[in-house]
Amino acid sequence: MQKIRQKWNLSLPARHVSTASVNAVVLVEGPCSITGINVVTGATARWLRLYDLDRAPLPSDTPFYTTRTNASLPLVSAIPNVYCENGLAIRITANGAPPTYNDSDDTAITANDVYLNVYYQLPIL
Repeated sequence: MQKIRQKWNLSLPARHVSTASVNAVVLVEGPCSITGINVVTGATARWLRLYDLDRAPLPSDTPFYTTRTNASLPLVSAIPNVYCENGLAIRITANGAPPTYNDSDDTAITANDVYLNVYYQLPIL
């Protein structure tokens, strides 16, 4: 099925349910284009960071996209074909201490607090 989606340049989903950590994971290995994001969080807002990396991101890495989720409201974002050359990695943090916008934040969140769907396309071969 993935080969058909890739042949017709359709979006593929990557799903992540948060663990009790900063959720530094690689969602897509290799080049891809992001076409949309859907995030649902619990009662507390969280910070989602996207990286063009083929490894788990570190607090010292600079994300290309950062957004704050709304508590108990879904965040839907259409990102028109942002290209990731290396892969797509994420970090999700609580960012509880000032300053409230801090890409190097390393505050872990609770398990099952964030449900993330990222939609992406693979390069046409």
